[in-house]
Amino acid sequence: MSQNKTTETREMESPIERVRKTPEYKARKEAGVDVEGIIAEAQKTARYIKYGKTDATAYSIMMAAIIPMREPPKGEDFDEELLVFSSHDRYGSKAPTKFVALRKNKTFCNIVVWDADAIKTPCKCRVVGKSNVSEYGMDVQPIEGGISAVEPKTFPELQTALQKIAIVNRQMNKLEDLLSTGVKSETRAFRATIGGVRAIDVWSEKGADGKSQRVGALQMLSLDERAPARLHPTMQFKLDYTGGYEVYVNLNRQHCGNPVYQIEDFESFCVDAMEIESKEEQVNLVRSGVIGREVFLIMDVFGNKVGREDKKYITGTASFIMEVLPEASQGTLQVEEEPKPSSSSGSSDLDKVEAIVSACVVLNKDPQWVPVAKAREIASIGAEVSDSLVQQMTKRASQIWNERKKE
Repeated sequence: MSQNKTTETREMESPIERVRKTPEYKARKEAGVDVEGIIAEAQKTARYIKYGKTDATAYSIMMAAIIPMREPPKGEDFDEELLVFSSHDRYGSKAPTKFVALRKNKTFCNIVVWDADAIKTPCKCRVVGKSNVSEYGMDVQPIEGGISAVEPKTFPELQTALQKIAIVNRQMNKLEDLLSTGVKSETRAFRATIGGVRAIDVWSEKGADGKSQRVGALQMLSLDERAPARLHPTMQFKLDYTGGYEVYVNLNRQHCGNPVYQIEDFESFCVDAMEIESKEEQVNLVRSGVIGREVFLIMDVFGNKVGREDKKYITGTASFIMEVLPEASQGTLQVEEEPKPSSSSGSSDLDKVEAIVSACVVLNKDPQWVPVAKAREIASIGAEVSDSLVQQMTKRASQIWNERKKE
């Protein structure tokens, strides 16, 4: 066909008809993308209304809408409903944002996107795209339009999912197995009590000797790199675990990520701490507001090693933490490794509750704010009794304490 005839044929076709005949249109449609919907939206834009008066420009604008600016993702086909908790990325990095999500098989993956606002968390949604598994876990890259059926989720609903899979401090074999397969990172859910707060150290770039130096520490709230910038809690929590383990989790500074830290009054304490000049006093204030709180958290574990004096350390980062809601505290978790309380302890649970009440009457302090470790000391509660059961005792003691104050 001559060039004149080709030009004549194009002039007879409308721009949208030309678009529908392209390989790009057909490929996107076969991949399950709503191409017609994308074109319809493109035709409503100010750009199309202003410049789309000629067929050539109208065609270009519609093609630009259906052809992604980035190469389509590669990997294994992925099409699942996911429970999405929060998002995270790294300050100072131009890497994409990752949304941490729970699959139906009770394992975690990251939804990797360049738009940090692509998903409003927490939610349940369908993700269609490509998945890749590495030593850092599973990453899922959605195709264009591959995030759909978004359904907001409440914290009680998230708790229902997490309490079925969370590692608690009696499951020593699960703690020991973390990173045992040689992977460099493993995302798991934990249920634990906050046992301490530290500031996150800031280190210099490595010098000629290959070493870096501590040059300071982050504030309790740090700005991200959005415009305008937002403040997020930045610190390290120590979790209360027994059996020789010390578990530390960082709440890191973000680039554009949106961590979720749902702990009552936590952010208020962080805001008040920012008015204090001393870093140590900042930490002490925040510590006083969160110590002894039982939480669920999703942690990217990157360290599991034995240190000095054979002490075991687990380290990681978390972009999702939520305080355990009362309904979950009323019952005990069914955990295979949980030992049965000894019947030879010499005192009943009621006696232990009464001991906590008596001590708090003297201290004039509501038992619900007594840390687990202190409650154990007051009531001589042995290590065979789980932290969650001790917390149930302090809550029962709080009810009795408040009733007696009214008398």
